[in-house]
Amino acid sequence: HYVGDIFGAPLAIEGLMAFFLESTFVGLFFFGWDRLGKVQHMAVTWLVALGSNLSALWILVANGWMQNPIASDFNFETMRMEMVSFSELVLNPVAQVKFVHTVASGYVTGAMFILAISSWYMLKGRDFAFAKRSFAIAASFGMAAILSVIVLGDESGYEMGDVQKTKLAAIEAEWETQPAPAAFTLFGIPDQNAQTNHFAIQIPYALGIIATRSVDKPVIGLNDLMVQHEERIRNGMKAYALLEQLRAGSTDQAVRDQFN
Repeated sequence: HYVGDIFGAPLAIEGLMAFFLESTFVGLFFFGWDRLGKVQHMAVTWLVALGSNLSALWILVANGWMQNPIASDFNFETMRMEMVSFSELVLNPVAQVKFVHTVASGYVTGAMFILAISSWYMLKGRDFAFAKRSFAIAASFGMAAILSVIVLGDESGYEMGDVQKTKLAAIEAEWETQPAPAAFTLFGIPDQNAQTNHFAIQIPYALGIIATRSVDKPVIGLNDLMVQHEERIRNGMKAYALLEQLRAGSTDQAVRDQFN
């Protein structure tokens, strides 16, 4: 009810467009091997791939809004978050990074599968020329996909450092702001009472470079973020109290102005 206007739109498009596309043609892909011509079967294969990519796109557009809720405003009269720009929702930087990173990871998996089958054929001496061409195509495509995963993985870390600073600090158990560039914690046992990490194994400078792409910008720690967000939290408490008055049917313009 609360976010259906935004969250439901990409999921509905995914269901109507991508899911039915891939679910229909995946049946033709498997059961049409001996019934369809080569060109027809290739077209079906490409449509399955297209449907899978579209499915990933719309699901990750929805997830991107969960991570970075842009293109929406809260309407206190309907008590709902409402979409204000569909294009801004789709072009959400977090969603686009997640989409390309996810599908590129799938391409790597697919390339490895083709490489394995091609290698088995060559080892057995079956259809050697065909297997060799298949191996070369999969290797080339796989290398391009791996590079894409690396680049977009870095971009994903940077986006988190830009729009989800508290989440990043919580994941890394960054209690205090480290001198720039911050170290990346590979392993540690967080102690919430002492606000420290026991037996921490760290890579110097790595977190600062990933999250800020610089050596002089700090990664803000949890305690400093809590201080920064204190005013926002207090304003949220005031807004909630005013919202309760509006929900109760208050028509006082002063209450509306203060809430806005």
